[in-house]
Formats: sequence, C-alpha cells, structure tokens
Amino acid sequence: MSAYRVPVLAGLVAATLTLTTACADMASNERIPLEALYSGSHCGGDQEGPRLRVITDHEQFQAERDAMFRHVVGGDHADRLAAPDFDENIAVLVTMGQRSTGGYRLALREPRAAIDDGAVELPITWHEPAEDAMVTQAITSPCLLVTLPRRDYDTISAVDQHGETRARE
Repeated sequence: MSAYRVPVLAGLVAATLTLTTACADMASNERIPLEALYSGSHCGGDQEGPRLRVITDHEQFQAERDAMFRHVVGGDHADRLAAPDFDENIAVLVTMGQRSTGGYRLALREPRAAIDDGAVELPITWHEPAEDAMVTQAITSPCLLVTLPRRDYDTISAVDQHGETRARE
C-alpha cells in the first residue's frame, strides 16, 4: 500500500466513526411534538401532592375529564374539553395537587419534549405565588393536560423550568 493511501484511509475511517456517533446521539435525543389541551386552576383534584397520569383511551379520558370538572355547575363536560384522537396520541394529565390559595398554575414550556431511551421529559412551567403575593383564598387544584404521539414510552416525567422532576409515571 502506498504511503499516501494510509492517511486517506485513516481519515475516511475517522470520518465514518464520527458520523456514526453523531447519528446515534441524534437518535437518542429525539424531540416529539406536544399539544396543550387544557390548563386550569380548578381541576377537581383532592390529592395532596403532584401527580402525572397517562391516559391512553376514551374511557380513561372521560373519567379524568369528569373528575376535573366535577365542581363546575351546568353544561356538558365534552363541550369543555374534546377527547384527542387516541389512535394517534396519548394524553398526559399533570396536577399540582390541592393548594390552599390561588396563584398556582401549570403551563407547557415548549411545544416539544425530549425523548431519550424511551424516557420522555415534558417541559412544564410550575408557577407558585411569591410569599408576599396577594392571592385569592380558595382551594385550587391546578392541572395541565397535554397530548403526545402514541408510542411505547418507558417513563414520562414532568420537568419544571429549574430542571426539577415534579411528577413521573
């Protein structure tokens, strides 16, 4: 083998390994689309702490929707919140748990979520009122309902703006 072929061959091998590694890294750091269906401060939750619930079919969705709106007087719950297409998507309900005042809320921070080795991190904004804030004196139960593409996920976590995992299933 001539002297100039060895460096060329070594360069091609190095480039191939670099591209293979970069492609593997991109595949493990995929981002999937999210859609916020609902965000509210009175979601009927009476649990004390945060919760994340994965909803995969119409029956589960109807039960969660009825629980969310159980304190709302009048009207049909289906008019307030239509079910997603469960052939293509799943829904995830993130709740803060029951709070003793207003000023708490959840929001979707970005329209895409990171997925790595089957673990999804939902980017949420977890808002709590300042200690000296003037807030309503009312029992609240903030929640956020989002959809994401139907797949076999190992875990789904709600991660706040500070990188703290607030709930996981």
